[in-house]
Amino acid sequence: MNSVFWKIFLSFIVMLAAVGAITVHVSFYLAGQRAASINELKRIDVQRDAEAALVDGGREGFARWLRRDAGLPLTKTIFLIDETGDEILDRKLPAETKMAFGRLKKSGRLKSSKRVPKVVDADGNVYLFLLGPGRPPAMGVFATPGVNRVVLVLALLVTATVCFLLTRYLVAPLTRVTRAAEALADGKLSARAGAEAYRHDELGRLAAQFDDMADALQRQMQTRQDLLRNASHELRSPLARIQVALELARRQPDAITEQLERIEREAEQMEALTAQMLNLARAQSDAASEETDVDLAELLQQIVDDACFEGAPRDRDVQLDTHGDALVLRGHPELLASAIENVVRNALRFTPEGSQVDVDLVRENGHALIAVRDSGPGIPETLIAHIFEPFFQGQSKAGTAGVGLAVSKQVVDLHGGTMRARNRSEGGLEVEIRLPLTGDQDTSTSAANA
Repeated sequence: MNSVFWKIFLSFIVMLAAVGAITVHVSFYLAGQRAASINELKRIDVQRDAEAALVDGGREGFARWLRRDAGLPLTKTIFLIDETGDEILDRKLPAETKMAFGRLKKSGRLKSSKRVPKVVDADGNVYLFLLGPGRPPAMGVFATPGVNRVVLVLALLVTATVCFLLTRYLVAPLTRVTRAAEALADGKLSARAGAEAYRHDELGRLAAQFDDMADALQRQMQTRQDLLRNASHELRSPLARIQVALELARRQPDAITEQLERIEREAEQMEALTAQMLNLARAQSDAASEETDVDLAELLQQIVDDACFEGAPRDRDVQLDTHGDALVLRGHPELLASAIENVVRNALRFTPEGSQVDVDLVRENGHALIAVRDSGPGIPETLIAHIFEPFFQGQSKAGTAGVGLAVSKQVVDLHGGTMRARNRSEGGLEVEIRLPLTGDQDTSTSAANA
């Protein structure tokens, strides 16, 4: 009995049974109130009818009349008692009826008094007529002769059917969610509860949220499959070149230094790609890690210093302008540093020698706006929408596409921000990162400026 359906269904049935029991109890009470006293005229009529039934049909006729035609209240019945105290239908006398009979017999009025009600059967046997408490039928008012048993049975069937349909309606979303969950557990990622379960109640919202979760799970699984497939493809090329370089080194011993340098470059590319893939996986799984306060100006200064050192051999510079703003947000400092560094290093890679990369940090409408601008060739307009996808390769001629900007996009999304790129009119690419600031910090800073 672990099914929610049957629990709810049986709860309805028990509730209706309790209502029925209360109804029967109230019917007994009301019937007892109505039968508290029977006037003399009514008693005489009932006595005459009882005697007629006894004369016409004997004990069986009296029993039949008492059961069908007496018309007595549910809490009353008639006892016919002979002079020895035996009841004609061999019923056990209630205590108060037995006491009434004893008083009449002891006073001597049982035989002599004409005021004591009596009935006589066809054989001349005399019985004392007493009206006393009776045992009410188990079904209460439903057991009275005026109630049609077929109608009662139909009412019970209709009640059970309504309870069944109502229960099925209530648990329908749970049933669909359960089936979809079982299918998901079996690896069927397309399984959903379906729009039929999206009702405007808690269970309907549960089904909708389950489908949203299943959609997110399917997207994550698809992303991982694409990542694995693309990574395998990207790693295959440098591995193939390493094998070629090894073969050339064996055949041309005098060129072994050149081939070793080639193997070293390919190994470095593979290492960089592997590190980027690990960063991407970490960005996907670090949403639940603890957040801390991140000073963006300080974080950017460290990134820019490292980039300047890296670009110095090729006369490439990186300039930072924070506009005097000390912006702090709640986030994951290591992930943010990796995301912004990917963008800065990408700009440094494509900006021409003798030029610089500009990094700006400003406050805008409760957000920290980080803009990274280079003077490189930019990206064809048809490809700009794809540069944040894993393994995108636009103008790169390095032979291996990376996942750096894809990592940056996922980290920014994790922090509730947005990221976009556009070609500059004066040439080069501008990548804009917008991150939400903490509300109290933004408000307090605005008040201080006022």
